[in-house]
Amino acid sequence: MNTVVERETGTITMETNEKKESIEKNEEVNYRGWKVMPFIIGNETFEKLGTVGTLSNLLVYLTTVFNLNNITANNIINIFNGSTNLATLIGAFLSDAYFGRFNTVAFSIVISFLGLLAIQLTAAIKSLHPPQCGKENSICKGPTVGQMAFLISGFVLLLIGASGIRPCNMAFGADQFNPNTESGKKGINSFFNWYFFTFTFAQMVSLTVIVYIQSNIQM
Repeated sequence: MNTVVERETGTITMETNEKKESIEKNEEVNYRGWKVMPFIIGNETFEKLGTVGTLSNLLVYLTTVFNLNNITANNIINIFNGSTNLATLIGAFLSDAYFGRFNTVAFSIVISFLGLLAIQLTAAIKSLHPPQCGKENSICKGPTVGQMAFLISGFVLLLIGASGIRPCNMAFGADQFNPNTESGKKGINSFFNWYFFTFTFAQMVSLTVIVYIQSNIQM
């Protein structure tokens, strides 16, 4: 009987110590809460405004500005979309195993911006895209190796950026609330609501307003 009592007492003591350790760990975590939400939600919003707005009109851009045929342009878009979806798995693994969500998101923001900048430069700088068919030359010329390399480098940077932002941004936002408190649980639920609202709104704007500007307003 004494042995059984000692074992039960030891088990209770171990459970109590584990609870104390978990409470101490939770107290050490500095939950930022809503203070950082504008940055996290804003990051997702502008990422969607930039990438979705660019990619939704990309077929027209590749065929009219880079003078690619429809098959080549579609192949580039399909390869990019498929690679982006696959890369998110790699980005999530690297984030959880090595770098952490904050470092991954911060790095991916910079890389994604550079990718968007590279693609925009191909439209703004004449030397980065072939001459327009029927205006500057009677012969419709395709892009040079250097022009295609610069364009593809922009896609690669976008791919790397998306692989870090898409799998980590939502989880990083949820990490800012304490799941062991009532206010933290409410904060997580509210965060998801705002996240998907801004996510959907950004896609709507990208597929309407930005596409209209790209198609109808010329500088």
